[in-house]
Amino acid sequence: MIRPSSYRPQDVAAGVRTSAMRFPGKTAVTLGEASLTYGALVDRMNRVTHGARALGLGEGGNAAIMAGNRLEYFEIVAGLAATGGAVATVNPRQTPAELGAIARDCEARIVFADPAFEDAIRAADLPEGCR
Repeated sequence: MIRPSSYRPQDVAAGVRTSAMRFPGKTAVTLGEASLTYGALVDRMNRVTHGARALGLGEGGNAAIMAGNRLEYFEIVAGLAATGGAVATVNPRQTPAELGAIARDCEARIVFADPAFEDAIRAADLPEGCR
């Protein structure tokens, strides 16, 4: 494949950062009555990135997320992309056994979860060392 010399691959985090530089006050995400601007999304995304790195997630690392429809979903997915890691999205309707199987299969080092799913997370057989 031939690419122009100016080509730079971008992940979700880079795309959000680019938009934030151009339109920091513009709405990036809306869910119901709540919304986040690109500037706020980048701030929150950076917190996820730094927190995930502090927990040992980096290039090639994996995480999982189990959440309903929440604004936090976007900051978590973008923040994890910025670490160079990948994220597996787990359906909130899955059982703890299914969650554990997915987390083990993708070798998740971190699982992010909506507080409503705390019991499922605690009951899941997560990979050793997963937080």
